Amino acid sequence: MQNAPGGGLFAAAWHDDVGNLDLLVKAGAKVDVVVGMTPFLAAWMWKKFRAARLLAKRGADVDFVVPRSGRTALHYGVEKEFDPAQLAWLVEHGASPDIKDKNGVSARDRASRKRDKRWLGALG
Repeated sequence: MQNAPGGGLFAAAWHDDVGNLDLLVKAGAKVDVVVGMTPFLAAWMWKKFRAARLLAKRGADVDFVVPRSGRTALHYGVEKEFDPAQLAWLVEHGASPDIKDKNGVSARDRASRKRDKRWLGALG
């Protein structure tokens, strides 16, 4: 896995393999290596929340902005209607719901437009 893009972090995240993720990070893998996105954001978007949480706890940038869209994990979580508890956890661990994407829309803005206000409530 050493020669894999991201040093194996993406593969371990895809499998939600927190044991190997932790081992890779402790061995010096860079949690914020960018291969289009970071391992944290990839895990989040794949709904591999155990992996995403571990990476966040190990220092991953929970507000990484995708260059093309300007979106963060919270943007994707609100758009895809992830469990509000997951969004709340991310906010509690430093994610900002007020970062605006390339269209000038924040995750909070997007959540406020939903009929179901659980997503807005999760953002604090």
